[in-house]
Amino acid sequence: MKINLAQSVKFCFTEEVITQLANTLGESEERVKNGLVQAVPLVLNGILQQAEQEGNAAALLHRAQEADAATAAAQFANLADASWYAQGGLILVDLLGSTYGTTKGQLAHESGLLPPAAERLLQLAAATVFGVVGRFAIENKLTPSTFIQWLRWQKADISSAMLPTLQPLVSTAPATRPPATVSPRMVAGGRVAGAVLTSGCRVGSIAELISAFCQRNH
Repeated sequence: MKINLAQSVKFCFTEEVITQLANTLGESEERVKNGLVQAVPLVLNGILQQAEQEGNAAALLHRAQEADAATAAAQFANLADASWYAQGGLILVDLLGSTYGTTKGQLAHESGLLPPAAERLLQLAAATVFGVVGRFAIENKLTPSTFIQWLRWQKADISSAMLPTLQPLVSTAPATRPPATVSPRMVAGGRVAGAVLTSGCRVGSIAELISAFCQRNH
């Protein structure tokens, strides 16, 4: 059965993790949940839009291939670790460009979170989602072309999960910085059944991948 993005977030960020995040950020659990549900598809949309820009797919794929699967279980080991959020911030700067500031402000407004908490949730979502996408790309030996094809297969689901007020905020400008090194913490695992690319590579929806990885590491 296909799992939507909101359900994926529910599987990934368990009640225990939500409670820890709420305590770490000084926010209510309800607002943390709302923020995560909105942040995950926003990050996915950023990955898709950047990958579709000429020359960017190879750079994004390179970042994915740098992931280290050996530390996947440490994904949520320390939610207070500043380096985890810093790495997520680097991803967001690359994905959102000049719209990063506006996007995190809009997320705070829509979720009811204070701006600093909204930014940290967005950073955590970026690190988590990128880890899932990266792990899948490595395991299936995706090329830049099959990577884009797989992401485009998710396009309708990603768009439908995003709030209309957040959709225009994602930058379409090509990334100008070289790919940042991916922290070993940003690694994910999990393989699920899905469609088949023209290369013969089996794929699943990103939503299902997030769910599979997070169930494996809780």
